[in-house]
Amino acid sequence: MVKRTALAIPLLLTLTGAPVSAQDEAAAAATETAEATPEPTERAAVCGNGLLDPGETCDDCADDCNGASACEVTDATRRATFRLVPAEESYPFGFAVRIAYRGNKLSLPGAEFDQAVSDRVTVDKETSRIVARDVGHSLRLVVTDGNGLVEPTQVTVRFDRCKGAKDEKDDAVCFLEGCTGRGIDIDGCACELVEWR
Repeated sequence: MVKRTALAIPLLLTLTGAPVSAQDEAAAAATETAEATPEPTERAAVCGNGLLDPGETCDDCADDCNGASACEVTDATRRATFRLVPAEESYPFGFAVRIAYRGNKLSLPGAEFDQAVSDRVTVDKETSRIVARDVGHSLRLVVTDGNGLVEPTQVTVRFDRCKGAKDEKDDAVCFLEGCTGRGIDIDGCACELVEWR
């Protein structure tokens, strides 16, 4: 389902805290801005499970944010591939997602917008643009494509593994924060784990 709102790609970029280009600002000026609300999710927030679930904050559940300090990084890596799925009969140009990960089992080099973080994220479409921001307990991504993202798009994150920790596929979970066309929110988009190797 498509509903008219003012969520545009510049607003998706602000979800990550990414710098917005002059071109993006011009596009935003043509539309009203509104606060984005995350898509509903079936996963209930569980404080203390090591994942910052939707609805949780580090202030509310510090245990889910503090695990990263316990990670001693090894040479081994884990690749997690997530599929961004557009809603039926929609024409999205951008997805905003958050990949929460257990910081006592998985890690990323650097922080915030470091190049080392961006180097660990790839997308399967050459025309797509990614903005990646690691906030220590989750990775926020904005994936955009001026040609549209009408087919499912795959994003792969290469995590470092923590010494002595046995990681499993539920140690990284993808949550959709927004899916947008040109100036419209699109309901029904999804983000799902498709490969763990």
